[in-house]
Amino acid sequence: MKTFLLVALSFCASILLKAQTPQEIVDSIKIELSKNPLDERKVKLLGDATWYYSMISADSSRVYGLQSLEFAKKIEDSVAIAQAYNDLGIAEYVAGNNTESMSYYERALKLRRALKDTMGVASVYGKVANIYFKQTLFDSATKYYIDAIKIYEDRGQEQLAARLRGNVGAIKMEMQDYESALEYYKDNEIFFQQFGDSQFLANTYINTGNVYVKQKIETKAIENLEKGLAMAERIGYLPSVAASINNLAVIYNDRQEFKKAKDLILKGLAIRQSNQAALDIASSQLSLGIAHLGLEEYKKGEKELTEALSVFKREGKLDQIALTYEALTRTAYGQEDWQKAEKYLTDYIIASQAFSQKQTLSEVTEMETKYQTEKKENQILEQRAQLAENELSIRRKNNLIYGAIAVAVLLGLLGYLVYNQQRLKNRQLKKESELQTALAKIETQNRLQEQRLRISRDLHDNIGSQLTFIISSLDTLKYGLKDADSNVTDKLSDIAHFTKTTINELRDTIWAMNKEEITFEDLQSRISNFIDSARKAASDVAFKFNIDGDIDKQYAFTSVEGINLYRVIQESVNNGLKYAFAKAASNKEISVNIHQEPSQFRINIIDNGQGFDTGQPALGNGLNNMKKRIKDVNGDLTILSIDYSGTKVEFTIPKTV
Repeated sequence: MKTFLLVALSFCASILLKAQTPQEIVDSIKIELSKNPLDERKVKLLGDATWYYSMISADSSRVYGLQSLEFAKKIEDSVAIAQAYNDLGIAEYVAGNNTESMSYYERALKLRRALKDTMGVASVYGKVANIYFKQTLFDSATKYYIDAIKIYEDRGQEQLAARLRGNVGAIKMEMQDYESALEYYKDNEIFFQQFGDSQFLANTYINTGNVYVKQKIETKAIENLEKGLAMAERIGYLPSVAASINNLAVIYNDRQEFKKAKDLILKGLAIRQSNQAALDIASSQLSLGIAHLGLEEYKKGEKELTEALSVFKREGKLDQIALTYEALTRTAYGQEDWQKAEKYLTDYIIASQAFSQKQTLSEVTEMETKYQTEKKENQILEQRAQLAENELSIRRKNNLIYGAIAVAVLLGLLGYLVYNQQRLKNRQLKKESELQTALAKIETQNRLQEQRLRISRDLHDNIGSQLTFIISSLDTLKYGLKDADSNVTDKLSDIAHFTKTTINELRDTIWAMNKEEITFEDLQSRISNFIDSARKAASDVAFKFNIDGDIDKQYAFTSVEGINLYRVIQESVNNGLKYAFAKAASNKEISVNIHQEPSQFRINIIDNGQGFDTGQPALGNGLNNMKKRIKDVNGDLTILSIDYSGTKVEFTIPKTV
């Protein structure tokens, strides 16, 4: 059971820890404050105290942050007020209060934009991304990190950009793209060594260790975690000290070296209790409870786990709740309290299901937020169009007034004016009719979109959660049957892998369902992710993905065109992996190429395998399905396969003007 922590989430501070520990700096700030400096100087000192106390005590950090905000408002300094909101956001983030932290960041961001403080905006972007990361909203987190990185790179702030690139690496690790995560951390390790940035170098070592933990490479995991621990202790950066200690303890728990794990956890727990960060304390208590369980100290383990559980429940951490209930179940079994064990096991199953449903709901919520944003933008455009129509109507009425005056002066033009007025009325009626038709069309589209969202929610909430429950149940069953025949456990693993694949297919379908249009950029990203997955599954095959450079990234396919194009590429690559290299071959290669022509897109998938007979019954259904998908979007598909020379699948999709 693993409950290790990431520590690479950068606050993008401009002050580096080199010579003094945070406590030493805080002590020197207090001495300066005792001299009762001018308000401008006092605001700066209080802000610095807020920042450095965030590494020592969340409560003290909050107190100094509120004092800094009070004095900044007193001297009416907008820059200082923005910085105070920023520092208070950090204090609340460290304390685990995400809602309060986000509120302070939003106020800081509003002021930074008004002040045209680009660097300040980038700093807040990075902190907002940290909160989204903590809430597992990886798409939103990545967007804010990338926006901040672009600003820093444009301003030549490579050190700050590198810190945030480390956070993108953390997202890659959470998404199980471990190779990409290690590439980010290796680049940052070299960079921070050159700059002498000890704090972030320590974090890089710790997160590199965490990747190796997930890959089950314990020797490298321990080596990197111990490097990070030694460096964090040397500079006095207590959050990283506590995190590395806890993560090492998790490894020792997994290795059943429970005494060693227990001693480490107690050391880290003392640090976290001094900082009063409830969630971090609870995480250490969970690890300590597992260590007690391994040492058969069931009463002590139950006490630590129960205290941790109350914090996880208060903070709504469903994944940690499930882990804690699972450990409590084993604690109850160890005490032969069967009734309590049964209750904990039931609670564990319920918490696991709730966590799976929450993950699904988070994804749907993010999609709904995007949809609502687009909907509001469309409403604004409609309102602007209506204002323009009203202005046009006013102009027309003015013309009628002027015409009436002209009629009074020039009676001879009366007939013409009457005719002209009637013509304007007819035009107005025609416009009103067109407007009614447009409104009806929009209403129909909204109903269709609502129906799509309802269907996607049902798929997520019902089928998705049921599939996830199956995976969880299979894992539990494998744990219970750990001494069973290997054929049984292998079969259970195969079923779990198939279920996970089904979930990915379901997510692809829902991705297309929730979009009326799919941009080329979205499709490119989806195809790239699929090819990355295929590359990991078939490491002996060289994959290439080539796209014409002049293709407009914002070109929009319909949802049907987008999903059919994606599915045909997916099916072609899978067929290549299944059939092209059935016999041993060297230099195995599959390439996906997308070309833009004046009136169409041309896509081909080419392998250098052994080829096949396109008339084989075993392959007929798959090829027919591919042809039908392309036909449905008014395209053409051809397949050329030559024995021992490879296969080329090529299809076209018309471009809309």
